[in-house]
Amino acid sequence: MGDGYTIVVWVGRPDGTPRPGVTGREGALPILFDVFDRARRYTTDPQGGWGQPESGTDNTPPAPLRRFGDSLPPEIVFPPDGSEVWANDEGRPLVLAGRGTGRLNWYVDGQPAARNGAGDPVWSPPGRGFYTIAAVDSQGRTASSRVRIRTASDRPLP
Repeated sequence: MGDGYTIVVWVGRPDGTPRPGVTGREGALPILFDVFDRARRYTTDPQGGWGQPESGTDNTPPAPLRRFGDSLPPEIVFPPDGSEVWANDEGRPLVLAGRGTGRLNWYVDGQPAARNGAGDPVWSPPGRGFYTIAAVDSQGRTASSRVRIRTASDRPLP
């Protein structure tokens, strides 16, 4: 994603079955970078952007595409609402994932979630039980997810 455009490269099979020896990094990324490099050559903007709309247009997308420009409320991708997550016995934190307008602020049972070195929101569950995870976007809209954390002590003995 860049400059308001999204480019997707699919090198897999249409039915989703694996292609032995082909990974996204080796198959798709070189094509993706090449497409971005070529797309940037066709800019009319001296600043290096993607260019300006043609003269006489109002830069409004056609009606079927307008809804994609609407600002959607935040959504928690992981952990999803109602999920059961097995906590790592090694104490490694869970990376929280979501999407929304601007940077999301994350809370677990009302307390701010930590961030790792890469800036990703992370959470180390203190133990098993139920927790409420919330994500708040830059417009103050909230999404929440109720999650059950399970630990090794929840597993039945053989």
